Amino acid sequence: MTNATAFQLLAVYKYYSDNPWRFLYSTNPNIRDGWKQGPIAFYGLDRPSRDIVPVYQFVATTPYYRYQYSTSQTVDGPGWTNEGIAFHAAPSPRRRYAPVYQYFSVDNGNWRYQYSMSPAIGGGWTREKIAFYVPVPPWHQPRNEWQG
Repeated sequence: MTNATAFQLLAVYKYYSDNPWRFLYSTNPNIRDGWKQGPIAFYGLDRPSRDIVPVYQFVATTPYYRYQYSTSQTVDGPGWTNEGIAFHAAPSPRRRYAPVYQYFSVDNGNWRYQYSMSPAIGGGWTREKIAFYVPVPPWHQPRNEWQG
């Protein structure tokens, strides 16, 4: 018998590109096209339910491709296109869930975003907000976070 309320955890991988410096997060473990794979950033969920909502991936293509994630179907600022659901997460605190923080950095007038479970990453990144909350897997062990 299957538990109808069980979620499948989805590994969300952190990718980065050096030129220009930017980040992409995906449940796909095999993205190529100039992206370099970092570690699993966090775990999302495979579907919505009560208090679990879609996290949308947005892309802006000028002056270069850059990515942003949100539980809202729109984001502020010109040029952002909603590319659809990336994974699912909680929009507010829940038991056994941890926040994922949204950071931004501006380089020569160009914005870029990074997401982390760490409340402070340094290196010129400014914490903007808690983007969403993700489940903490039972096997999770605290570790130093790769910042890219």
